[in-house]
Amino acid sequence: MATGFDIIIKPQPGFLDFVQAFVSRIHLPDGSSPIIREGDDAYKTFVQAFVYRSSIPFIGQGHDDNKGFELIGDAVLNASACVYVRNRFPQAGVGFWTGRKQCMVANGQGLKDLTEFYGLHNWIIGPPSEGGKKQLSNIMESLIGVLCELYGFNATDGFLQSIFKEHADTWFTNYPLEGQNTRKRVRSKSPVNHKGKLSDMCAKHGWGNPRYESSQEGPPHAPTFRAVCQVGECKVCGNVASTKREAEQDAASQMLAQLQ
Repeated sequence: MATGFDIIIKPQPGFLDFVQAFVSRIHLPDGSSPIIREGDDAYKTFVQAFVYRSSIPFIGQGHDDNKGFELIGDAVLNASACVYVRNRFPQAGVGFWTGRKQCMVANGQGLKDLTEFYGLHNWIIGPPSEGGKKQLSNIMESLIGVLCELYGFNATDGFLQSIFKEHADTWFTNYPLEGQNTRKRVRSKSPVNHKGKLSDMCAKHGWGNPRYESSQEGPPHAPTFRAVCQVGECKVCGNVASTKREAEQDAASQMLAQLQ
């Protein structure tokens, strides 16, 4: 099967380097990073993170799968994401924090991006028909679970906070805000998510959530839209757009210019 492992779960050359690079951002109590050696218990545990129960019939019995680590990793990711958004946006509310957390660690969004960033598809073990590629987000959860199992929550949370600091702004831009479908990327013509940036600014300064009022103009077969954005007592009217979403993005862009 086309995976990073052969039938007896022997990683191909490069797996040890991958694991060592992955844990290099873990800081132990003495300030050092873990050293992984081929064949040691930590190494074997990382191998286990890539084994799915569904793949056991193809690789043989006697191998442990990754379900336990996946469960732990999911909990740790959610806890660390909550810590991040609470510290990043201290004046925001629960609804805002929940929406931000979702776009960070939901399987179809930030978590999936991390699997691509780390190239997990090179090492996953899955059924031959799929190569395990549909399970990448779960593998990321398993790896985080392994980190927590081996090095504890504090070290794992520190690892995740550094990851979130680097990637979260990109996720906040690329994925919808709370109240929208959180499993789809934003497909706006605008390359910048102005509504997301405005929400971040308002949360940072404690101004409350921006409000939008949209109106439809023109004939039914060719409607146009215009939106008004309000932050506190400040209101701005955006330009005419072909969709309600684009109209709100334009209004948010103009509000940003007004407030900056």
